[in-house]
Amino acid sequence: MLQSVRENWYHLIPESALRKKGELAIEFAITKYGKVADMRLVASSGDVALDRPAWGSITASNPFPALPEEFTGPYLTLRFRFYYNPSKSDLGPTPQKSSIVVSISAPRGLEKVPLGSTIPVTAVVSGAGTKENAVEWTVGGFGCSGNACGEIMKDSYIAPTVMPNLPWVTLTAVSKADPTAKASVIFHLVEPSSKIDSKP
Repeated sequence: MLQSVRENWYHLIPESALRKKGELAIEFAITKYGKVADMRLVASSGDVALDRPAWGSITASNPFPALPEEFTGPYLTLRFRFYYNPSKSDLGPTPQKSSIVVSISAPRGLEKVPLGSTIPVTAVVSGAGTKENAVEWTVGGFGCSGNACGEIMKDSYIAPTVMPNLPWVTLTAVSKADPTAKASVIFHLVEPSSKIDSKP
């Protein structure tokens, strides 16, 4: 998978970008059959000439080989980082400002969320010396934005009533005490008539 994306990326980088410096991150899901879904530019380089080849390297590699039969989930979420002319410090571990950790609690085994339904979700902030336990929620998806992806109210996620172009939404909780501490969960939206635990 990495080799395919890397080769496509190198072919798509324009000559004008060969000496530029920058980094970006793209998050996407792969279905168990290898098809790319819910692709999002989660951190832009700020330069379209750098973002576009990276984006194209993934779409040009679609579909990937099917996931192994041992993988029982509906999809696998990945985040690829692209570096243009990086220095050693760019590739090193990102220093943590604190030991704060954010985790999200949602119903276990829940893979599908019917449109218009309400799902309990809570964010827990922990770590040494943590005094600020509040988080800021964001809800997004490549096929939707704003309330079209649903919303967080109190300790619940309220799914939209209209299906987005792509049926995956990502909920992210960011610590207000340390914005580098965050956690995300992905929900698969389905029509209300679908049964979450139905079997064929």
